[in-house]
Amino acid sequence: MYRSLLGLAVLAVALPLAVEASSVRNDTLRATIEQSGHSCDRIESAQKDILRSTGDRTLWFVDCEDGRYQVLYDGDRTPEVDSLLKPRRPSR
Repeated sequence: MYRSLLGLAVLAVALPLAVEASSVRNDTLRATIEQSGHSCDRIESAQKDILRSTGDRTLWFVDCEDGRYQVLYDGDRTPEVDSLLKPRRPSR
């Protein structure tokens, strides 16, 4: 019983922090994409490539409403943003 309550307490504290962290992450990714000259009004998803991210090098795949991007943060270097082909959604 005590462990269940402790687990719920930890979850209650950690969940809002995770939501805020993802919001800050999305804001940072969106700003990076827009500063590189691309458009990203709203991020639909952002996935970190854990296999190719190491140390100071972090690679993200970001889906915006109007494009798909690969964003590379590499230490103190300027972030690199590459536009990727976004699959078309089927028409209804």
